[in-house]
Amino acid sequence: VESIIMGDPLVGNEYQIIVEKKPSEDILFIRVESVTKLSEDAKMALAKKLAYELRERLIVSPIVEVVDPGTLPRFDGKAKRIIIKDVVTGLK
Repeated sequence: VESIIMGDPLVGNEYQIIVEKKPSEDILFIRVESVTKLSEDAKMALAKKLAYELRERLIVSPIVEVVDPGTLPRFDGKAKRIIIKDVVTGLK
């Protein structure tokens, strides 16, 4: 996932993967920061491109959201890039 996301020059250094575990299926969300502020149309185009590349190379169908630089949380030390949410129990 990281090599695909970080391989795009429009993507900044921060991304977050969120897995929502549901009884019927798991849903994969990927939030990425753009390197600079983009228009909504450019964000949507980049999200579609990344989702397509991930689906083609990894055979997963994530929902990709592109956000402005500085939007995602920052962490001291090792970044917490993967979040697992159990929708049934509410546990993270």
